[in-house]
Amino acid sequence: LTVSEAAPAAATQLTMSEVSCTNNGESMNSLSFSWTVVDNATGYQVSTDGETYGETQTAASYTMNNLSAGTEYTLYVKAIGDGESYTDSDAVTATGTTKKFTTIAELKALLTTTSASHTGTLTDAVVSFVPATGTAIIKDNSASIMYFKKDHGLKQGQTFSGEITVDAIVYNSLYSEITSIGNAAFTGDEAAVEPE
Repeated sequence: LTVSEAAPAAATQLTMSEVSCTNNGESMNSLSFSWTVVDNATGYQVSTDGETYGETQTAASYTMNNLSAGTEYTLYVKAIGDGESYTDSDAVTATGTTKKFTTIAELKALLTTTSASHTGTLTDAVVSFVPATGTAIIKDNSASIMYFKKDHGLKQGQTFSGEITVDAIVYNSLYSEITSIGNAAFTGDEAAVEPE
């Protein structure tokens, strides 16, 4: 009499639940994502580039921090199986966009000692002073910030209103500086403006 063992049942692939951004457009530098718990999952792994995944976490949520304002980000999430009865799910994605800054004060609050690009809108921003060093100072009714770039071509009294993208940094942990302006042109004739 020959007795044969039954072949083990094939593992079932988990199905990841829908992921959503819970604070889309509300924060200038963070995005929070959440999803419904997946039955039989041992946890979840997340990625911000779709290639490199972090360690398995048990929480059904994730927050991206230290983001650039006015920028879209994508989160990839997959449910992790036990490797025996259940295998990992395919990744599910969700996107969110950070809020744009609307004043120079808000821009300065975003800055760190690492240069980053931020997008926002300014209203009646004016070039207040261009000293001999070539550094311009741009101000609105909330604050002022240096624009450190040689040959920037700005003149006192020029103004700008609209969407603007800048690279900016906190220098020496003291001074907030714009190092480049990507999509905005200050216009108008030269006029005397009280220096900062």
